[in-house]
Amino acid sequence: MFLWGISLIVECDSAAHHSQYDRYRNDRRRDLAALALGYHVIRLSYEQIWDTWDETQKVLSNTLKARIHHQLTRVPVASRR
Repeated sequence: MFLWGISLIVECDSAAHHSQYDRYRNDRRRDLAALALGYHVIRLSYEQIWDTWDETQKVLSNTLKARIHHQLTRVPVASRR
């Protein structure tokens, strides 16, 4: 996992990492926590990095051109009743 700019988290996952449901669930919990703090999360698979890198790189490049990595956007957290 690494941070681009002030708000873009990029995480690379493999199928082996998510073979245990607890790891998968924990990653999704972290994604929601990051979103609540204003971060944007991009989660890349092994295949997106090794098999379809050209396409993945275009999407990442367009994301950086949109400069969302310089925007911290807080999402209101709903109160519990």
